[in-house]
Amino acid sequence: MIGREEVKNSQRERVKSFLRAIFKSYYSNTSIDGPMEIERREFAFLTFDEIMKRHISFRDRDEMNSFLAREGPMHSYYSTAYYLYPWESEMERKGWLKAEVVFDIDADHLELECKYHHDSKTCKECGRENPYSAERCTCGSKSLVEKVRICDNCLNKAKEETIKLIEEFLLNDFGIEKREIEVYFSGRRGYHVHV
Repeated sequence: MIGREEVKNSQRERVKSFLRAIFKSYYSNTSIDGPMEIERREFAFLTFDEIMKRHISFRDRDEMNSFLAREGPMHSYYSTAYYLYPWESEMERKGWLKAEVVFDIDADHLELECKYHHDSKTCKECGRENPYSAERCTCGSKSLVEKVRICDNCLNKAKEETIKLIEEFLLNDFGIEKREIEVYFSGRRGYHVHV
């Protein structure tokens, strides 16, 4: 007889296999620009088997796009630093050249009132969900883990902070030109501002 855990694992594997195929198909039919000076960047990729592949470099965008189409990674990352030898596994041997300045604005790091309405704390001992303001579970345990949720208000506040950073500080105070600033949605919690 097949147990509940075996069924869950089988379902999980089918979902991973399906998503891997979808990602490979997407990357096979899409051309990603990638970062400037791609040959000087270190890349890392998280596979659907949750294996982190690091210290990868590409000669050009075509090589990167071929890799993405072949591997179909779940997550892709690239360094904000530029290296002489980005493929080296030891940081001392990479030959650091320069780096971008990056600001990371995450909604869950802003002190917002809505956090107390949608975030919660889960008890490690009994699994019960408690209000965010709880110091201990109703079972008496103090072993609580925060469960963060992001709402539209959170993202709008993160967007406001991003605009304020750009307009009030980067453009006005530092005299950086708009063409030197790139803004990316971080994928869930907020924005990355690259200078």
